[in-house]
Amino acid sequence: MMHLMETPHVFTIGLDHPALAGHFPQQPVVPGVVLIEAAIAPLIKASRVTCLEAAKFLAPVQFGEPVTVTVTGASQGRLSLTAEAAGTTVLRCRVSFDPA
Repeated sequence: MMHLMETPHVFTIGLDHPALAGHFPQQPVVPGVVLIEAAIAPLIKASRVTCLEAAKFLAPVQFGEPVTVTVTGASQGRLSLTAEAAGTTVLRCRVSFDPA
C-alpha cells in the first residue's frame, strides 16, 4: 500500500548541510542530488527509490532558500513532482519506488 505525504510541502537545506563545504565556494548552490533527496524522501516515507526515471533542474537553489514541493502525478510505485523556490520552478522529476 502506498503512503504518500500530503503536498505541497516546504523544506530548506540549511547552511550547516555537509554538501555546502567546497561546493561552489563563491556562490554555494544546493547540489541536485541533495535537492532530489529532500524533495522525495518525506513523500514516500520508508519506501525505497528504485529508479530516478527523469530529472530536470531548471534553476539553482541557494542554501537556506525555501523550496515548495507539489506532487503532479502518483500511481502505485511511481511519483512525479515539481519543486519551486522564489516563485520559479527549480525541479521536475519522476521516480519509481518500492511501494511496500
